[in-house]
Amino acid sequence: MNEISKRDSFSKNKILRDEFINNDKKCLTVKEIYDLGIIPLGKNKLYELVKSKDFPALRVGRKYIVPVAALYNWLETSVAKSYIQVN
Repeated sequence: MNEISKRDSFSKNKILRDEFINNDKKCLTVKEIYDLGIIPLGKNKLYELVKSKDFPALRVGRKYIVPVAALYNWLETSVAKSYIQVN
């Protein structure tokens, strides 16, 4: 990826994040989590994560829906668990 593409991608993600922050969405799709860069993983790894037992996702038909509050709670507890295991 060249420098211009990286800047365009960063700008696009920043715009998406700003829209997300200013929006009161209660749930996100996996694509939205990926596009917003909330969890810095590739799309395939993100789907693997969403399908895991301890991840707070709901399956609705063929889509996975992730409640925003549960996602951020999961991120905080996962970081805390990782920190405790390292120290």
